[in-house]
Parts: sequence; structure tokens; C-alpha cells
Amino acid sequence: MIVANKEAQACEYEVLKEIAKEIYKDDEYRIEVMVRITKEYVNKVTTQNSLDIDELLLKIDKEIKLNKRFVKKININHLRRFICEGDEQSNIAQQRILEFFEARIRENS
Repeated sequence: MIVANKEAQACEYEVLKEIAKEIYKDDEYRIEVMVRITKEYVNKVTTQNSLDIDELLLKIDKEIKLNKRFVKKININHLRRFICEGDEQSNIAQQRILEFFEARIRENS
């Protein structure tokens, strides 16, 4: 969701930290790891061009198919919170990503 917004903003990273705190409660180490790993993936896609968003989604899809339990870890409400101000193209991309994950949840439920 963050990568879909061409200009990853402070808003997305603040949302990420809030979600990490909800998931990991008082475990500051795990919260920090989640934030840092996410930032690394965003960096890989946005600046290093070593991974594109379609490739990332295909990898996620493959992991979901191999590990059906992963679909239970997808929280659509968390993903929706990442939609911050962005241009129309970014908003459309984020909406399509939400639809992609909603479809995976339906298929694997």
C-alpha cells in the first residue's frame, strides 16, 4: 500500500507504526523490525528498482498459495488506513491492491 503511493509520505509511516503497535503491543523490538523491513521494501521498489510493485504482489500471492494460513494475517482494515493523500493514479493503485487482497481472502476462506 505504501509503495503504491508514488511519494511515500510521513502519513504512511505513521500509520505503519500505529498498526505495528496494535499487532505487537509493547514489544518495541518487533515494532521497530516491522517498520524497518517495510521501509527497506519500499526503498527496493521506489529507488533501487530491484523490485516492482507487480513482482512484489506476485510474490505475496505465491506465499499465500503455499501457506494458506497467511491469508488470515491480512487485515483489510489495516490496509485501508494506508490510503493517505496522493494523486489519482496512486489512489487507484491502492484501491486495486485492496481489491487484490480482498479477493485472496475470499478465495482462501
